[in-house]
Amino acid sequence: VTKPSCRQRKLAFESAPAEDAHVETVPDVASSDTEEEDRSEAAAAAAAAAALPPLTTAEEKELKAFDLDSTFGPCLGLTRLERFLRAERLQINPPPSVREILHRVHPTSPSAQAILSGKPGVVC
Repeated sequence: VTKPSCRQRKLAFESAPAEDAHVETVPDVASSDTEEEDRSEAAAAAAAAAALPPLTTAEEKELKAFDLDSTFGPCLGLTRLERFLRAERLQINPPPSVREILHRVHPTSPSAQAILSGKPGVVC
């Protein structure tokens, strides 16, 4: 018994009638529910972020200084809190005031992200 070659299998696949050509599609109710849940979760997260008091200028400057300090390692692909925790784990001693600020910030807010994170070609 010989196996069909790749080309033979491809030709057989292309010439076979589509199995689902006669099947009617039914809207997927479960995915619609999931989308609604995702929207409500996003709305709840936005409301929670809006309920937090905004950071002061001094706090924003402190977070920016933390971002630009290469002592704590690169920040590409990390949130500020993840970078802080990594520096802490490596015993680099990041400023405790940064942790206090980051615990008051909602995880999805722009203040939780490093100032250079997500910008192509930039490694901070």
